[in-house]
Amino acid sequence: MALITWLLDLPEHRRLVALLAGANLIGAAYGFLWYAGQLSTSPQYLWPVIPDSPLAALSFGLFLMALYLGRRIPLLEAFAYLSMIKYGLWTVLVLGQDMVINRAATFEGIHLTASHFIMAVQPVIFMRRLHPGLAAGAAAWAWFLFNDYMDYFQGTHPYLPDPSQIGYVRGVAYFTSLAAITCFVYFFRNHRSSELRSAP
Repeated sequence: MALITWLLDLPEHRRLVALLAGANLIGAAYGFLWYAGQLSTSPQYLWPVIPDSPLAALSFGLFLMALYLGRRIPLLEAFAYLSMIKYGLWTVLVLGQDMVINRAATFEGIHLTASHFIMAVQPVIFMRRLHPGLAAGAAAWAWFLFNDYMDYFQGTHPYLPDPSQIGYVRGVAYFTSLAAITCFVYFFRNHRSSELRSAP
């Protein structure tokens, strides 16, 4: 219980916010290196829709930096929340399925699955206290619908451990887009309810 309470209070601790920002930016740098091969063989105009997880970690790191400095940027915040949930869950479900089917739990597979699970949890902690609103969320979600289209109709999805997974992977992408916006709206409604209860 003490650990859960500490995690839920994390947004109130500026030093921890700064450390978490640094961790996400380091993770983003590692992610971009992981995508280097795919980026090098893709036209530059497609780069914004290829490194999904590194862009999520980068946006969340920038959101946390802004928060540390006392600033709120609603569109960045919404993009960070939705992308961390979507691509965190996506990686857990895709790599998890691959490890179960092939009965091969490699160090990289376990590391990526665990780190992406942490990605998905982080925005939930912050959305309990901070929410950018539905307008910013709708704008960010439109991008992810476009990104799903590019990934699974134009072939910009990440390299898969098993290309025969594509049907499952496509379904996971749509599911995680829906899960991300559902979580976002749920916390928005909680915020509105709290504001109404505290109103004079």
